[in-house]
Amino acid sequence: MIAANLDGSADDEVVADFGAAGLWQWNSGSWSQLSGADADAVIAGDIDGNGLQEVIGDFGGLGLWLKTAMGWVGASSADADFMVAADLNGGGTEEILAAFGALGTWQGTIYVWTKLSPADGSDMARANTDGNNDQEVAVDFGALGLWLRNGTQWSQLSSQNPESITAGDLDADGADELAVDFGSLGLWLWNAGAWTRISVLNPD
Repeated sequence: MIAANLDGSADDEVVADFGAAGLWQWNSGSWSQLSGADADAVIAGDIDGNGLQEVIGDFGGLGLWLKTAMGWVGASSADADFMVAADLNGGGTEEILAAFGALGTWQGTIYVWTKLSPADGSDMARANTDGNNDQEVAVDFGALGLWLRNGTQWSQLSSQNPESITAGDLDADGADELAVDFGSLGLWLWNAGAWTRISVLNPD
């Protein structure tokens, strides 16, 4: 379930998957069905650059689909393990960053995809870690550790395998920090290249 601004109005809409009942949108007190198919995952992003967020649904064996004003458009025939939307090049539109299992991790829009890594990302977090016009994505590559995609470059942030990642501007400096759960090693904060442990406990 997500909240997103799909119509450009002052309020956001809720998009929720109800299993066999399909994918639905709640807008100003009423529900409307977006798809009769059961979505494994749903995100939102302005993929076509029209200033509105589109729904991106992972429909398992049916692949990735993008809900535009013209209806559903196929984005990929592959089933994603994980995906986020982010403006990776500062162009004002967002791209989909998706992990496709044995196929690796890819960046794309609508059937235009570029392979970023042969490794499969198990978790991702969108962030603006340097405060510039584009966004970065932190990706958990399992035993390969935690990596950051910035523009066209990868950099390894940690050799440890995170259990979860989230991002936010935690010190109001205009750039995002990463909060990363490293399991038994505790909860850590990554800020501009420096790690600080903020809890010895392993959060649920």
